[in-house]
Amino acid sequence: MSKTKFYQEVIEKAFSTAKEYLLASALSQAEKEKEELSANLLKENAIKVPLVGSFNAGKSSLINAFLNRNFLPVDIKPETAISYEILYSEAEKVDIFRDDKLIDTKPLDQIKNFDTKPGDIAKVYVSNQVIKDLQMRGITLVDMPGIDSGIEEHNQAIFHYISQGSAFVLLTDVEGGSLTTSNLNFLSEIRQYNLHAAVLVSKTDKKPESEITQVKEYIRYQAKKALETDTFVGCVSAANGNISDLSRFLDTLDCNQIVSEKFGGRIKSFIDLLIMSITTQTDILSKDITDIDEKIKKLEQERANIEFDINNNSGDTPEKSTQDVLDEVAQSLELHAEDIASMIVNKEDATTIQNAIMSYVRPVIINALKEEGEQFADALNTTVDKVSKELAEVATIDTSIFNDIYTEMGLPVIMTAISRVISTLNPVLGRILGTILTFLAQKIPDIIRSFFGKSDEELITEISHKIKTSVIANMTETLRPKVLEMVTAQQERIKLAYKENIEANIRNRQQSLKELHNSDKAQIAQKISAMKDVISQLNNLKSEI
Repeated sequence: MSKTKFYQEVIEKAFSTAKEYLLASALSQAEKEKEELSANLLKENAIKVPLVGSFNAGKSSLINAFLNRNFLPVDIKPETAISYEILYSEAEKVDIFRDDKLIDTKPLDQIKNFDTKPGDIAKVYVSNQVIKDLQMRGITLVDMPGIDSGIEEHNQAIFHYISQGSAFVLLTDVEGGSLTTSNLNFLSEIRQYNLHAAVLVSKTDKKPESEITQVKEYIRYQAKKALETDTFVGCVSAANGNISDLSRFLDTLDCNQIVSEKFGGRIKSFIDLLIMSITTQTDILSKDITDIDEKIKKLEQERANIEFDINNNSGDTPEKSTQDVLDEVAQSLELHAEDIASMIVNKEDATTIQNAIMSYVRPVIINALKEEGEQFADALNTTVDKVSKELAEVATIDTSIFNDIYTEMGLPVIMTAISRVISTLNPVLGRILGTILTFLAQKIPDIIRSFFGKSDEELITEISHKIKTSVIANMTETLRPKVLEMVTAQQERIKLAYKENIEANIRNRQQSLKELHNSDKAQIAQKISAMKDVISQLNNLKSEI
């Protein structure tokens, strides 16, 4: 059984086991989390393996050779390139998706005839045994736009797959003899996302075996330095059908392990949510509480206080978090200022320079946003912990009932709020980076003219200094409004997640108090016994994950 199917069954079994004993507020909360978790499992039930590299690295040709069938276009213009996900079906067709919505469908032989734009995803359904076997293992091959296909095209494609935790395969032409600056920047960026990666040296039919071995070993050295770990490096050639190293790399991928890494913790937290909701009832029902109506009323009164405290917590303001993100961006650009200056002096083409800057900025923004979200949630947790203790005092109920609401909700609930903002970064990040590139396009010619007649070394030093002292500051100020927009949205989502979960938590306690008021001791004792049995079953389910 695949791990995805097993997890789906665990989710359904846990929910069906608990639902009879969930009060209305807890049931609504559990149903919402169950639906979201199941949908994510269904959407990400395979390892996406994007093949990336320069426009002429031979990605499409390699996939065609791997499947022993020429169906992927290999002569398209770089600026029209989109991602092609290769899937199995007896009925062959191509579906084009834009923003996760199906916009067009054509027969497979019409694959070149779509009107597409950057960010579109083509799902290519082919009747092919190799693809069928891969799909059974939970692996989906993806033909990606080239690293040099265009800023918007490449950014849209890369961002889509880094957000899904893919395993990337970088193709590099053997005739280059080494990984290019763009290749190395890409691998360094992948390292920052903690994603799997491999390198395949392509078009090896063009070189003798002795030279291929030397190139391969040097590329292995470069890849290890960029990734800061050993990685799979192989050789392939679509021209002579040498695709065995691609097969060998795919054989190393364990879909079940990757699905476990992505979802195991979240599913345990879902079961913990069910356990917490039932435990809340048993805690209250087992206590000898007087003045129940008054306690219910006071809990209701405190809900407004909780919302006020959450809205006025001690976490960083959006402006402060925005500055922190921009400081990280500035630091990354300063660190790479000499690299940017060298590319300018060496007259690298604009796309290479632009992609390099993207690879410096993109992971910094993503990781900094995540870090700021986690810090904001931590600060909010301190506020909520204080409020929970005050609630306990107001309601004169044992403080253990209100102990650490944040832990009860589970970190994945808050991280879901953060990830939703991250998932919206694609178009926004494209606009942000567009402002950087426009700025550089305007400034680079002036910088070069101002240093005309100097040596390359002097130029690199002085251009690097110019980037550090004026260009970066202007670039980060250009970024500020968009980053502030994202940070503000992220904080609001985190606050909303807290409010919704605390609301459900209080409602659950109020309903438990009402039941204590309206039931006799025999009924309560019987229900407590049944709920403890359900909690035991849920703990057993959790231990199987």
